[in-house]
Parts: sequence; structure tokens; C-alpha cells
Amino acid sequence: MSVGEGYSLDLVFYQPYANEASLFLNSPLLQESVNIASTGFCSYPPVFRWSELQLISRAIAAHDPSTFTNQDLALMLLVRFTPLCVGDSVNTVITTIHTFLSTLGFEFKEIRHVLRTIDHRSAGFRWRFDEIINGWVLQRYRSYTCGPSLHTYRTTDNKDFPFEMWPQFLSVAEETIRTSTSIVVSRGLQGTTMSALPDYQLSAQYGFYLAVPLGISPRPLFPNAQICLNMALNHILEDLDLGCSIYSGSSRSIEREEVRFEIQMYGVFEQCQRVLRQTLWWQAAPEESLLSDLNYSRSSRLHPLKSKPENPQDDSVQFHIVFGKLGALFNRPTIRPMQGSSCNAIFQSALDECEAHYDMEGWRTLRTTDGGEISVCVSKLSILRKEDLTTVTIRKLTPNVARFLFRILVIGDLVLFPALLTTIEGESYPLKVLTSEDELLRILHDGPYKWWCNWKKDG
Repeated sequence: MSVGEGYSLDLVFYQPYANEASLFLNSPLLQESVNIASTGFCSYPPVFRWSELQLISRAIAAHDPSTFTNQDLALMLLVRFTPLCVGDSVNTVITTIHTFLSTLGFEFKEIRHVLRTIDHRSAGFRWRFDEIINGWVLQRYRSYTCGPSLHTYRTTDNKDFPFEMWPQFLSVAEETIRTSTSIVVSRGLQGTTMSALPDYQLSAQYGFYLAVPLGISPRPLFPNAQICLNMALNHILEDLDLGCSIYSGSSRSIEREEVRFEIQMYGVFEQCQRVLRQTLWWQAAPEESLLSDLNYSRSSRLHPLKSKPENPQDDSVQFHIVFGKLGALFNRPTIRPMQGSSCNAIFQSALDECEAHYDMEGWRTLRTTDGGEISVCVSKLSILRKEDLTTVTIRKLTPNVARFLFRILVIGDLVLFPALLTTIEGESYPLKVLTSEDELLRILHDGPYKWWCNWKKDG
């Protein structure tokens, strides 16, 4: 993507993981390209200010109008490297991204997911001009410690970042735009006003840190447990429209071995904490797991996970589970393949048969004759994700609810993640085979941690 006079950007995606990428700057003053951003430490590594992104994307479109007929195409390719920071024009960012993505058919929740992913204002990130290096650097207010961390090469202590040639790079982009005879179009900045846009609710962000011990509890976690836990937790948070989970590594000492997760969530602080805890309670995390919030202005304590729901009158009694194909974890085909047998399609068919109604956006609710109630996420965003998983919220557990879910497990050859409960016989993986709907009902009622302890004791 050239801006002219030998200055260009190379965006390299690493197959088969299209979500992993690096960005390189080419200059006639350099013998080789300079890596200015990489997803190795951060999924959305910042390198551009929004004013720079708009300038560069216009220059790319002006320099190569046959490829970039709309400057917003170049902008959207580079937006993952451009955080929304304190002081940025929120109206401009929302208008640009909304207009471009909506014309491509993206829905409200998908566009909001993009906006929330790049929005780092509540985490205190801002751009500051450093007079010593004569350039802008990314900085975080010291009073802010909530929200996700960002890894950027554009810092004062990184001598490898091309600060000296950066002004020339932008100057060439400006000159390309000024001298271009092409008409550079930006649909995102024309014809749409904020009053005509949906309310994307860019609420406050919160960061949590989760440490899960391995091998010291009555239920030692199996190999690759961190992948399974993170995959299920991230799926639940995204489907609930509350945030995401990122596996951040593991550590080992004489006393213990543990895996660590960074959790980014949006909305009301107390609700975020409550949903995370009750979700992890069911998701088989050992009781010795520690959850700490990174917003130290509120609390810096470590919180053991509760072993069961507390007050039956509050919403912590509802819990979220994940169904999926075995191949979603072990990267192998379905046990007994069927046409149209994705996890989502299996649930859709069963819900149609029971005449479950459509509730909130992307969810369907089923109420059973004995007073049970579940909600199933069947949103387009959930379908498009690479993992073949489906999130189910159990609002009221009854025998008929357990019967419905057990039937789903049997019909679809599905697995209940990440506790790895299934009805599939004869597998060598760390699965526990369920033999009846009554057994599933007991597990759902007690939680897998208590069930596993009893199972080990009886075994």
C-alpha cells in the first residue's frame, strides 16, 4: 500500500491464522523494511493516531485509485493498528466505521464489537508529543490501571521505531493527496450524521486477571486445559456482549503450576465481576483459582472463586455453558459427520421443533412445561467464528431442561465444554461419558467441580 515516492506499507498475514499479522514500513532511506506493528504480544497493536490513519488511507487511495476506489477500504485494513484514545474524535471514528461496515452487510453487534475492540479511552490511553524524540508516543494515564494492556513499538525507549523518518512519511502522503487528480471518496465522512447512527454504547472497560492452578486440586486439569478454558470463556463473554478473554501464559514453581488469563469486559463493574465469577464457577475452574480486578482504584484483592451460586433470588443463579463439536478443541473432524451438522444448526433445528421464540437480538428462549427456561445464542457473529461452539444460558434448571440438553448431546455427538462431558463412547480423550439425563441434571445442579470430586471419590 503505497503513498508515493517510495514510501509504502506492507500488511502481512500469517497463514493459516489470518488474525495474526505484522505491518512493515518501506522507505527509500532504508535498506530493508521496518516492522512497526505486530500481533505477537497484542491482537490490536497500536501504531497510528487517527489523524494519521485518515491521512495515510486517503494517500493510498489517491496513489492507487484502481485498487482503492474508496479510502475507507485502506482505512479498515489498518484500523486494527489505530486505537481510539482520550482526545480522539469519537464521532468521526464511529461514523467512518459504521458507514463502511454497514454497507458491507455487517450487523449492529458486529460493528459494535469492532468499535469496542479499538476503544481504549476508559483504560486511560492517549497520544503525547515527546519533544526529545520529536514525535508522538502512546502513553497511559498513571491513575488508570483498568482495561486491557496495549503493546506498541511506538514508545520513547524503542530506538528501532522510525521516528526520524515518520514526519517525511506523512509529508509524502500529504503531497500525494494534494497533487492527485483522483477523487478520493470516503463514505464514512459523507452523508451520515451522529443523529442517524445507532447508539453503540461504548461503555467503560474493565480488566480482570485470572489465575487457574493446574494439578493441585482434587480435579487436576487435563493437558491443553488452558486452551479449552479460554475458548469457552471467550465464547461466552462475546455472546453475552460483555467482552473477551485472552490467554496470557503460564507459570510454574515448586508449589504450583498455573495458567493465566486477561479478561476484558464492558459495562457495569459489579455486573462484569458477577457474570465472570458465576461463569467460571460452572466452567470447572478449581476453587483455588484466584480472580483479581486490574482496576486497583476499586480493589486490589485476590478473590477465590465461589463454589456455587449464592442467593437464589439474584441473577447469579443463571449460568452459561458451551456446547461444541469435539473437533473444536482437538482439531479433528466430527465423530459421525452429517450434512448441515454444525453445532449451531443442530440447536436451531431442535429449537424450531420445540417452537422456541426469538428473544433479544441473536438469542432464542425455550420454556419447558415444568417451568424450566434456557436461552441459546444463535447470532450471526457466533456462527461466523471459527470454533464450532454454541453458548447456552440456563435460567431455570429443571428435569425437562436437562432432558432437552441431553438429547442435543446425543443427536449432535456434541461435547459440553470445557468440562468435556459427552455421550460419545469409546474416545481416548479426557472425556467423561454421560449415561443418562438424570446424571446431566445432577452435574448441572451441583456444578462440575463438586461432581468431579465425588466421581474421583467413588472411582
